Amino acid sequence: MKNSLAIILSMLCGMTVFGEQLKNPGFESDWENWPHEAGANVPVKWSISQDKAHSGKKSLLVSFNGNYKPNCYAMVWQDLPVSPSTRYIIRLWAAAEDSEPMVFGGGKKWELRKPTDSGTYDWKEFTYEITTGPDDTMFTFRLFIENRMKNVWIDDISIEKVYEKDTESTMTVTQAGATPDGRTDSTAAFQKALRSGRAIVAIPPGRYALQSVTIPTGVTLTGCGPESTLVPFKETKSTPEKNDDGNKLHGKESAPHKLLILSTGSTAKDLAIDGMGENIVGFASVGAANVTIENCRIDNTKSFGVNFDHVTNGKIVGNTISKVMRAVNIDFSNGIRVMNNTVTDCSQHGIQFWGNYNWQENSRNRDLIFSGNIVKNGGAGAIWGTGYSNVIMSNNLIDGAEDVGLDLEWCDDSVITGNVIHNAKNGGISLFFRCRRVSISGNTIINDWDWKGEKPGDWWIRAGIWLTFPNREEYKNDTGHEDVTITGNTIFNAPGERRSIWIGSESKRITIDNNTINKDLIYFGGVHKKNGISMQSFKQDPVYIDSSSKARTSK
Repeated sequence: MKNSLAIILSMLCGMTVFGEQLKNPGFESDWENWPHEAGANVPVKWSISQDKAHSGKKSLLVSFNGNYKPNCYAMVWQDLPVSPSTRYIIRLWAAAEDSEPMVFGGGKKWELRKPTDSGTYDWKEFTYEITTGPDDTMFTFRLFIENRMKNVWIDDISIEKVYEKDTESTMTVTQAGATPDGRTDSTAAFQKALRSGRAIVAIPPGRYALQSVTIPTGVTLTGCGPESTLVPFKETKSTPEKNDDGNKLHGKESAPHKLLILSTGSTAKDLAIDGMGENIVGFASVGAANVTIENCRIDNTKSFGVNFDHVTNGKIVGNTISKVMRAVNIDFSNGIRVMNNTVTDCSQHGIQFWGNYNWQENSRNRDLIFSGNIVKNGGAGAIWGTGYSNVIMSNNLIDGAEDVGLDLEWCDDSVITGNVIHNAKNGGISLFFRCRRVSISGNTIINDWDWKGEKPGDWWIRAGIWLTFPNREEYKNDTGHEDVTITGNTIFNAPGERRSIWIGSESKRITIDNNTINKDLIYFGGVHKKNGISMQSFKQDPVYIDSSSKARTSK
């Protein structure tokens, strides 16, 4: 399945909307990828024309000042991978001025040949159907110039596989009637293709306008990367909806429209979503299991790039998400992996997870991995969330957060390790609302937010690592953090008033040891939102806080 999918996508993904897989098909990059040759005395002139083109700005212009005779020819060619025993259609566009036919085709012995027309004509499409041999994995496409021609322009050469509807496991959305113009509503065509029973539905290059499309169980929707772009159909409207994810935005504004909805066992990969500044969710999944979003691009939406709600075992891997409210939003979901994504410019949060419902211990969710992500300008919280057990935050790069870089709130049995964080306003790494059994180790934190003359209040911070004091106004059972180790971290403090490590009052069984810190080391104490707080300070680790919330420098 993987090999057949790779061949299909290699056919689709360098193409025009008809499926071209040749490189530089319209000579927009001049002669790149197009070898060409002619004998010393062959009367041919060829050049890249910028005066006439079928599409784009350029075409190939050929003149041949001679009549046909043996061994007097010129040739342009390109090799490309193909599937054995498979039908293909070769397409090219030509325009001619007072010319005899040229020949196109190719193959191993140049035996596949079809002439174009003679005379003078404007842009005209020429096609040639071929079938590869049982052992063919490579096809050499050739243009033969051997007849007299005053001027012939060639453009938009393509190869399209002929899909056998009864036998192929893949079909394209254009076969189902989708229009890649970015304006026509292609929702029905996408749903037709996705409900066709095919395991794989492919999106050729183009822009496709959609309302809301569901990917059925077990189906993969795949494109050609950013060249296969989905946009919201302009008549799409948001509808009121109340969500219970703890964010005050919901219930006050209309709920975002979901563009692609994933069902159990479905996958979206190698495609792009341009939200066009609308209130849409790029990818959504509700109550499903084993869903995957991979190597996709999501840009420019007022809502979420990805939203998982009560999902079990999901993967969000290798995506690029920018200019959104939240890049990834995870509500009450278990077993989610968010890995190797690039997130930039989030107006609210970068990656958020929410498993907190009325502070009920038995309602918490579990098993999240955030690893290898890059979050730049991640809003208030670059990667943060509440109400989970078994959370791993590892090897992420955080550059810019208006509150905290990495944050766990009311989470247990978790690890924060190997991350690099800088330019976070209040805390590089933080724990809120009684976290328990958490290891914070091997991180590098550059405490360098530019305060531009703003003075700090004494109940909040500019800290590298911050374990907050209890906040019983919001959570009456907040009794401080318990059983936390902070070891082997490197914290660099830029000039100005900063706290390398700040442990809030009532924390218990906290170990701080073997950290590398350049100045302003460790503070302990404080009361939530109370001025005039008093704190202990320690100029070096180790520091230990025992079960009675007493801090000392030896066990």
